[in-house]
Amino acid sequence: MIDEQKNEIQPLEFGILDKNVYQGIRNTLKEARVKVYTSVNFAMVEAYWDVGRQIEEAVGDRAEYGKGLLRYLAQQLMVEFGKGFDESSLRRMRQFYVVFPNRATLWHELSWSHYRLLIKIDFEDKIKLPDDNPTIGIILCTDKNETMAKYSVLSDNENLFASKYMLYLPTEEELRHKLKRERELIELQHRLESGSER
Repeated sequence: MIDEQKNEIQPLEFGILDKNVYQGIRNTLKEARVKVYTSVNFAMVEAYWDVGRQIEEAVGDRAEYGKGLLRYLAQQLMVEFGKGFDESSLRRMRQFYVVFPNRATLWHELSWSHYRLLIKIDFEDKIKLPDDNPTIGIILCTDKNETMAKYSVLSDNENLFASKYMLYLPTEEELRHKLKRERELIELQHRLESGSER
């Protein structure tokens, strides 16, 4: 039986281990993870854009055909790729292409979640009826000292009827956590880019 304690590295056996080496390696690995996350995320954004383009080009102005096509594609794609390709997701991808028809305008810094919000803003004005109540807005602010997430009502309307809204709204704490995480990723990405420019 091998003595497990003999296999442990004792700092005094090899001199004082350099914590800077460990920190350097740790930072390298963390930066690589951020790069991988950003690359994979943007690859998916581009894939969703291309899916939207293919659907838009196939459907054109044929609304009835479009409904049937979306239903068919959802059935097929969900079997192979999961629930992220249901009819409403495919409709969003098509809207994504319509709102951003030029692939070159897509930003690496924006995630699919960001683009989904932008799609909603663009299409809301086209869908809202004149007598509809204003939508709920979310104010997200961040600076070096504080991350803040607050709900507001757009169009200065003080009469908010929550029962008329069907979308899930995250809690302020969930928004604060998400915003803090996004800020940390962006700051890390900026540090990485600054380091590679040298």
